[in-house]
Amino acid sequence: MISLVANKTNDGKYSVDIVYKDKIVATNIQGEFNLVIENEDRSYHERIEDFKATKIIEENHSLTLEGEHFIKMLDTHLEFKIIYNIINETVVEKKIQLVQKNIPFLFYSIETELSPIDQPKAYWSFDNVNHLGGVVREVYPACGFRSSDDVTVGILLDAGHRNLWTRNIRRRPHFNKIGFTALREICDVNLYNVPKVSGDGVKVTLGETVDYNNGSNKEILFIDHIKTTTEFTEEVLLEDGFYTISFDYKSSGDISVKVLRDKNDKKVVQAFDYQDHIPGEKNQWQSFSDCFLLCNTEGLHSLIKVFLTNPESENSLEISNFKIESNAGKSIPYHRLNLGEAIEKKYFIFCDDSEYNFRNIRYKSQTSLTEGVGLKDLSDVEKILFADMQMLTWITSKENFNPLNVPSINYAPDMYNRDSFWSITAIDDKYLSHKVFKAWEGTQNQEGAIGTIITPSLGSIEVKGNEATCEWIWWAYINKTRYGIEPNMLKIQKAFDFCVNEFDPDKTGLAKAHFVLGQNDVQTYFENGKTSDISVNQGVWAVTLKIAKALGVEVDDHLIENAVQYYKDFYCAESKFFLNHRKCKNAISVGDFMPEFVSIWLLNETMLDKEIVVNTLERLHIFKDCSPFIGDVDAIYFRNDNSPFDEKFHWEDGQYYNGGSWLREEIMAYVVGAKHGYEKAHERIENRLHAEINTHPEDPVSHEFIALNNNHVETWWPSIRVFSWNVFVLQALEVYRKIAS
Repeated sequence: MISLVANKTNDGKYSVDIVYKDKIVATNIQGEFNLVIENEDRSYHERIEDFKATKIIEENHSLTLEGEHFIKMLDTHLEFKIIYNIINETVVEKKIQLVQKNIPFLFYSIETELSPIDQPKAYWSFDNVNHLGGVVREVYPACGFRSSDDVTVGILLDAGHRNLWTRNIRRRPHFNKIGFTALREICDVNLYNVPKVSGDGVKVTLGETVDYNNGSNKEILFIDHIKTTTEFTEEVLLEDGFYTISFDYKSSGDISVKVLRDKNDKKVVQAFDYQDHIPGEKNQWQSFSDCFLLCNTEGLHSLIKVFLTNPESENSLEISNFKIESNAGKSIPYHRLNLGEAIEKKYFIFCDDSEYNFRNIRYKSQTSLTEGVGLKDLSDVEKILFADMQMLTWITSKENFNPLNVPSINYAPDMYNRDSFWSITAIDDKYLSHKVFKAWEGTQNQEGAIGTIITPSLGSIEVKGNEATCEWIWWAYINKTRYGIEPNMLKIQKAFDFCVNEFDPDKTGLAKAHFVLGQNDVQTYFENGKTSDISVNQGVWAVTLKIAKALGVEVDDHLIENAVQYYKDFYCAESKFFLNHRKCKNAISVGDFMPEFVSIWLLNETMLDKEIVVNTLERLHIFKDCSPFIGDVDAIYFRNDNSPFDEKFHWEDGQYYNGGSWLREEIMAYVVGAKHGYEKAHERIENRLHAEINTHPEDPVSHEFIALNNNHVETWWPSIRVFSWNVFVLQALEVYRKIAS
């Protein structure tokens, strides 16, 4: 139903229109792309508008446009191709290829635009069916318009580690500071942009950095003195851009700073997500100053709010010299065009004439991306999981094009290593797998431990005895068997030695740890030393021993046998389920079968018996086609006095680890069930996949977890949407299909 039409313009050049059901819905008549270039010392800067081709090649399902541009001041020819490929009935791929052969190096940024053929009914972004224009930064990068003929048209990007973009706008605080702060140089600020004038096109810009160190400041608001009891609020009209807030204050307690937007009767946090508990003094002036990037303003007012974090009986807040300044910044290109080296940028355009609503926009934005990159045989839920992971994988910075994978925008800019393991090993991407594995390797300390987190623009010393080092050993085995990448065995041995010293120094096979070596990482064991009472820990140690031996590390078979038996010993024959925790005999968790899944996945070997697996799966609570990741075997939800968590952790019924359902862990458990002959495995898998994109109809996305108590949905849904690690379900389903066949 989608097709392409080549136009020959009045100047004898060519452009392409997008046709859907025999009607033109989008055009590039003004030009196929714009380009900004600078030479290596940035002494020459030029913006070249509206590239059009002088040659066109038409084939059955594709159009190739060719042309060149002479950059007189730099004495170099720029050659380009624009290749359109029809992927299926609703998706088109657009590739822009550039090469120059006369100068050693150029910086460039590239902008492509998708314009409606006439005035559209509305513009949209992933979180807005009626976008009023401006920079778009939301949980998933996508935008477009609804045509006058009721066709939704959208533009999407290939993944950031291939197209070289990042969505990172902030960094962790440096020493003695509180809360994330904006980067002073931000890449791809205008990655997606919706026009403010109806009839103009939506734009995607790659390779642009805005330097806010060198831009001029402009005062937006100044208030000399404010005296209040608990809070100060000020409504200000702020455009998309970079801002600094500064003030002096005296307060009766800690303060918080927020920038909010009042939209649809909800207060949406626009900046300073974590600026809480800033120390205050009642009798001494303190100073606050920080910066933030503001997006998605759409011409609406922002609400600046400074308030006491925990108001008490005698409250006071006094503020002086309250100032908001904007900084226009300096825009420069940062992508690199080397002599004779062809580069390629890849986009996808989709059309959809179904009902115009959030669900359909979000659904099509994700499935179209996956179809665009060539994965057409997946189910729709698998396509959504894949697309979400792709849009959470980007380059580290303008100086570092190595890939970074974050769990969600809510966690950005941090790459949590244990999460990236499940995300990246799920898909077939040798480059990505090797690069991130090597990034992990770079965190290895003197003892051999692998770091827990990699965060751009700031160091991390979080290296501890969790499962990260075990997973790194597993990953080495995956890279070797899947891609033929030989690991550095000296580093593997060092990592293994750390694991032995940390979990089993007596070499008995019994694992002891300070942490839960799995998803449920809200328990720690420091006050009374390490624990050997957690089943998933024992399983992780058993499978790590097995995989290390498969890699070539010397491991005694008797040690492996003991570790596997200790894992099996967590089954309680009387209660007929696998204990999550020996001292919390009411806790049951699908996550305790994760090590068994890894053994089946990587080694095609089981560690547990059929009785253990099947009986445990039968004891799970199934609620709305989901099972809690961990729950009370008799009562579903935990009370404060019977939970296995640290005392400081408690959640409402059905929330997070008190009854939330985690897709990845649940599907892995059902695949383990299938391996052991569990007859309900297929039904459970299908139902849980369906629940992921249908429990909350307007959110057909990958979730951190599904809340199994709808009384609290509005509290949790905004922060848990579009998660990366659930893409591992694709790998789990591949294992399941092999078992089923």
